[in-house]
Amino acid sequence: MKTFSMKTAMAVLVFSVASFAQALEWVDASTSSSVEVDGLPWFKANGGKFIRLPLSRQTDIENGTDLNVWGNSQYPSTARIRFKTDSTSLHLKIDHGGARLAMYHMASIGVSGIDLYIGEPGNESFWKVTNPKQSTGEYEHVFFDGMASEMREFTLYVPTYSKLVSLKIGIDAGATITRPTPYEKIKPIVVYGTSITQGACSSRCSNGYVAQLGRRLNCDVVNLGFSGSGRGEPIMAEMMLDIDASIYIVDCVANMDPTLMNSRYENFVNQLRAAKPNIPIVLMTKNHYAKEIVEGPDFYNAQHEALFTTYSNRLAAGDQNIYLFDTGALIPAGGDHPTADGTHLTDEGFTRIADGLTPVLEQIFQGLEEAPPTYLLIGDTNNVADTTGYGAVDYAYKIAQNAVTIEQFYYSGVGNGNEDYWNDGTRTVGWDAPATMVTWNEAAKYCNWLTSGSPTNGAYQFDAAGNTLVAVDRAAALATYGTVYAIPTEDEWYKAAYYTGSGYSLYPFGTDTPPLGGTNANPQANIKEGTYVNPSPNYAWKVGSGAMEQNGTYDMVGNAFEWVESAADGTLDNMAENRVMRGGSWYYDNYYARSTTRTPRDPSAPSTAIEFRPVQLGLTPLESWTANHGLSGTNATANADPDGDRLDNLGEYGLGGNPTNPADQGIPPTYAMDEAGGSNWVTYVYPKRSNLDSGLTYYLEISTNLVDGAWVNDGYSVVGTGTIDSEFNAVTNQIPTEPEHKKFIRLVIEG
Repeated sequence: MKTFSMKTAMAVLVFSVASFAQALEWVDASTSSSVEVDGLPWFKANGGKFIRLPLSRQTDIENGTDLNVWGNSQYPSTARIRFKTDSTSLHLKIDHGGARLAMYHMASIGVSGIDLYIGEPGNESFWKVTNPKQSTGEYEHVFFDGMASEMREFTLYVPTYSKLVSLKIGIDAGATITRPTPYEKIKPIVVYGTSITQGACSSRCSNGYVAQLGRRLNCDVVNLGFSGSGRGEPIMAEMMLDIDASIYIVDCVANMDPTLMNSRYENFVNQLRAAKPNIPIVLMTKNHYAKEIVEGPDFYNAQHEALFTTYSNRLAAGDQNIYLFDTGALIPAGGDHPTADGTHLTDEGFTRIADGLTPVLEQIFQGLEEAPPTYLLIGDTNNVADTTGYGAVDYAYKIAQNAVTIEQFYYSGVGNGNEDYWNDGTRTVGWDAPATMVTWNEAAKYCNWLTSGSPTNGAYQFDAAGNTLVAVDRAAALATYGTVYAIPTEDEWYKAAYYTGSGYSLYPFGTDTPPLGGTNANPQANIKEGTYVNPSPNYAWKVGSGAMEQNGTYDMVGNAFEWVESAADGTLDNMAENRVMRGGSWYYDNYYARSTTRTPRDPSAPSTAIEFRPVQLGLTPLESWTANHGLSGTNATANADPDGDRLDNLGEYGLGGNPTNPADQGIPPTYAMDEAGGSNWVTYVYPKRSNLDSGLTYYLEISTNLVDGAWVNDGYSVVGTGTIDSEFNAVTNQIPTEPEHKKFIRLVIEG
């Protein structure tokens, strides 16, 4: 007779689970280049420590702050660890370094928990939170096992009020882990304040208002809120200014009595403004406390007098980037107060602030949006080569006015997407510096990304792994995409730099005289003066810092060498062979800036002295027309008036004029007074290009009063079209003279 043994069955079950468990590989978040740590500006400089202020300034901060700023900075509130992985498992090994796990008014998951979000920036969803198990020593938490293998993006929010001395991410052995999608807005919002800024008393570390703002606005955020502190000390303004921020938010009223507010607050704000005259600053009032229903609002009001005075004074000084946000209006005293203890907010309170701040910050960001990069037309398709053999290009094209910036390259996600390409953690250059340390292949992938949105689709074709260049086919890309971006050929680069319109100059300033270098008071180009001396400056300056060159470009010589598409031997028959660099750099004198100097370079060897700028192929009809008239650079833009006849290029094109001849403005509109059916009309006839692909739109606008400028695209009728010649039709319009007896008419041409 068979018998059942529970002990035996359990042993078999345990053995079965152990047999099929995935082996894990542990990735140290402090040192791995496969993950990104956000919200900790000094992370690299601090040696990978999860703390919020720089170790190099510890003594200054401890001596220059009230209460426990430095102690609270050891808690990495609002910092995030982001990555992508196709692992079927996700585990964490966590060490809190002996810090507390909970407080009387905050549960352990709010104090020391780590939140897991899934999804790309702008589309993240909360999924799970760790269960803090011990304050001392390392413990393991399992987020999931046995998931289907597919690439997913994750964000880990780390503790608000507990140390994190070590964090390791466990994934399947052999699984892929890569850096995450860049935020839409690269420069962070920096928020300075008190315990409420730090996140007390959110239920989870991702629910404080600073963290919520980061998700809502798709941007990095830096939390410089410190419990019991945030008292407007000058050293803390220095810390804020050390961060290359998009917006500063000052939320420090809560821990400053009226006397301290009067002595420090305006000085603190003015310290920020003096150093960063154009960065938006948002001044926040504090929320009302529950006790005010008994004690009244007098203390609250007295605290804020200095804030309102500061705000008024900044406005009176003409500060157009100062903003006031009234948190108190969102969280008044009384009712079901959204706090845990009458002071510190619950999730509801934090959400109220985030709801109120989000549209304010969105509006500020709209004002900060940069214009898209400018591409300059390089015309004269009949030019011959220079005596060096370079520069002849028999088609029109456009070239970027400036080299690609760090911010532009970083946002594309090409390369390893690591800010450490350019910085060692001490912010040696800004986001508006050129993207150096980029290989030729990475420059090609960036051009593909501009063309198609994908680094592997465009003029440059790569193998299945996306790593090895196998072909360059501009024509095929043009047939597919219409507009194509590419690394300039040596001829394209040479013509844009040295062609004067009738010949070539030795330098891009229309002269054979060397440009003034970096040691001059107003340098034209970032090159050294003399040969092999200490360079000045000894780095690439931000794009557009030199003098404008003859075709409207900046820094084609000096600053950094620039990759060109062409092979060093002149024939691109081996995709891995050396390419050419042109233009010289901050490290060399004017010899390398000359048209006669070309420098071969291994395309896989980046340098802090090599940048790149794309060309644009596939022009609009207006651009082709302008190029056919021999215009280049800033003279070829739609709103330029190179012949000085007060009709810009767009108008000349729309009317059939000659942009280089002030006596030829094309076919002028005509008008006449007519009568039909007992009514009076103005008959207005204008020329319109008959080519449906002209890219132009024509219409009339009518006004009865030039004082208020109220022009409307209404009040007329198109009554017929006719042929003027092979390029233009005549469009006839009727405008009634009743009921108004005075009307003004203008022709609008858009393209």
